[in-house]
Amino acid sequence: MPTKIERPRQLIVEGNDEARFFGALLRHLNVADLQIQNAEGNRNFGAFLKAVADMPDFDRVAWLGVVRDAEADPSAALASILDALSRAGLPRPARLDGPRDAVPQTDILILPDNVSPGMLETLCLRSVEADPALECVEGLFDCLRDRGLPVPRHLEKARLQAFLATRSNPARLLGEASDQGVWPWQSNALSIVRAFVLAPE
Repeated sequence: MPTKIERPRQLIVEGNDEARFFGALLRHLNVADLQIQNAEGNRNFGAFLKAVADMPDFDRVAWLGVVRDAEADPSAALASILDALSRAGLPRPARLDGPRDAVPQTDILILPDNVSPGMLETLCLRSVEADPALECVEGLFDCLRDRGLPVPRHLEKARLQAFLATRSNPARLLGEASDQGVWPWQSNALSIVRAFVLAPE
């Protein structure tokens, strides 16, 4: 269930890693008017958004952002969020032909970039693509293939875990790494998330 509405901008994310990632980003950017709500799974967005919209203080909300992973199909991910917004009685984003004067103003971000398959892990790996340790990470999976050993099914998650293992103080989880400042927040790869939390349409 959502927590009490305390800020005029609400950001709905799908899990703990996303909540910690965006929390660390907001601290870096000194954003104080945005509250993160954790839906605890992309299958929960429909019920969670309805619960948020039904909260007594929801009339205080000026902007509502929803973030989820594209996974294999960005279009399907977007469609699922639009359906969840509709079922909660919330407006479509203005950039998707929704009303420009809607209250709250809504927006959707499908990670990693609104158009590509992938997830938050994909975006984080893009932000560190210049790090020489990534070559070693790719070497690990090349070694597995060369030896005929199985490569992890969720390769992006495995690549990210291998990258985190190269840090001087290895974090076990993406969210923990975010709190430790592993991701270069000014990276061009992260411009999409910076823009989303700083300047919603």
